[in-house]
Amino acid sequence: MPLVAHLGELRRRLAVSLAALAVGVGVSFAFAGRAWDLLVRPLEPSLAARGADRLAILAPTEGVQVWLQVSLWGGVLLAAPVVLHQAWAFVAPGLYPREQRVALPIVVASWLLAMAGVAFGWIALLPQAAGLFLAAVPDGVEPVLSMRAWLRTATTLLGSCGLAFQVPLVILLLARLGIVDGRDLVRGFRFALLGLFALAAVLTPPDVLSQVLLALPLVLLYGVGVVVAALASTKGRDRA
Repeated sequence: MPLVAHLGELRRRLAVSLAALAVGVGVSFAFAGRAWDLLVRPLEPSLAARGADRLAILAPTEGVQVWLQVSLWGGVLLAAPVVLHQAWAFVAPGLYPREQRVALPIVVASWLLAMAGVAFGWIALLPQAAGLFLAAVPDGVEPVLSMRAWLRTATTLLGSCGLAFQVPLVILLLARLGIVDGRDLVRGFRFALLGLFALAAVLTPPDVLSQVLLALPLVLLYGVGVVVAALASTKGRDRA
């Protein structure tokens, strides 16, 4: 395909993706209240324990800005399958059939792992992080949390979990490139364990429980990666 045709195809795929994003934002805006309720639910028990029952706004436009940001994030999640499909449709013609069979499952698996990471963060990490943040407030000090501050904290933690759950795919990529195999991963488990706990420490609040809560599923995903690498590695070994 000539370069001009490639650019035209790219423009068409981008237009479809942006249209899907616009529709997703519109739909999520209609349900932004419910989405916000889900996002703030892990915080509510910790707020109640400190005698607070609601968040605050610190600027007249903060509520509108938070609503728009929640709608945007919801729109991204809703439009993700369409955007991924458009990206796949643009790239696939340039791949060999074997590469197409490998790439499509990786794209789908990456999205599913990201959603699993977000769900794990919402169920396990956000309540723990909220309790830690409010436990550090001295007695006699009333916690006043803004909507924007909680949205930023929650999306950062949930996004970090979604990113961290890509560990098996990173291992699969290294295995397919012939850099590692299952035996390498087993031998390097002690170093990987240290690295996974360090990653969990970077992505979570500075308390041991939150780090352990994220590190344990990462270790489990590393174990899955060992099996994947053993089956998919292209690394050649000299036979004695």
